[in-house]
Amino acid sequence: MQEPFLPTLNTFALLYAGKARRVGTFHTYSETSRGYLWAWPWCRWINTRLDARVAVSVSAREFATRWHPQPFTIVSNGVCLPPADAVRPARPVGKPVKVLFVGRADEPRKGFAILQEAMRRLELESSGAFTLDAVGPATARGEVTAAELAAAYASADVCAVPSTGGESFGLVALEALAHGVPVVASRIRGYADWLEGMGAGALTCAGDAPALAAAIRELTGHPAGYLAAVRRAPEVAACYSWDVLVPRLLAIYRGDQPLSPD
Repeated sequence: MQEPFLPTLNTFALLYAGKARRVGTFHTYSETSRGYLWAWPWCRWINTRLDARVAVSVSAREFATRWHPQPFTIVSNGVCLPPADAVRPARPVGKPVKVLFVGRADEPRKGFAILQEAMRRLELESSGAFTLDAVGPATARGEVTAAELAAAYASADVCAVPSTGGESFGLVALEALAHGVPVVASRIRGYADWLEGMGAGALTCAGDAPALAAAIRELTGHPAGYLAAVRRAPEVAACYSWDVLVPRLLAIYRGDQPLSPD
């Protein structure tokens, strides 16, 4: 069950599961716990009926255990690795840098307005050197098909993930890395937990447009460092391939794997 504390079909699944094994997967992270506070009795009832609990990240586990201190096994979000020929080749020197944004532009915490300000700063510094491609609800391109999204990743030079908070992992960042696209992301818990020190991009102060612009400029302005990040990106993503993660999840679903904190 995904996010078993949400009062949705999960409730009926628990009521009618019979002898089936009940496994809850937790994705949520927030700096506050107000929702859990008012729903605590409901969540406690759900929690006592789970046989196992999976969190997609350290931050997701910490958020859930604030109110429900139970054993969690961390199995991160996964990605289907694209074919090798779909991975972004190295950016030609002298071409404009294409910065990709994927997400809801109308959701403030996704940081699209911050990215727009960063792009304006880059344009003032060097006209025509940077372009923005935005994909998702409330963007110029709007929602796209899976094939169109893959093409957007493949044509990008860097993926900006400027969320200001409330993220437990960062699937967009993982998808970008899988396509060989370095990432410039906010240094928030859900991103820093697995991107820090990976050498596949840069982390920058959340909500800071000048810092975001500087990080994009720094990453793409040094060919050797940029090429190293391009090469490192799919290596990082390979650790989160579903081929790696599915056997772990199946072991938990079947009850074959002892619960562990990591």
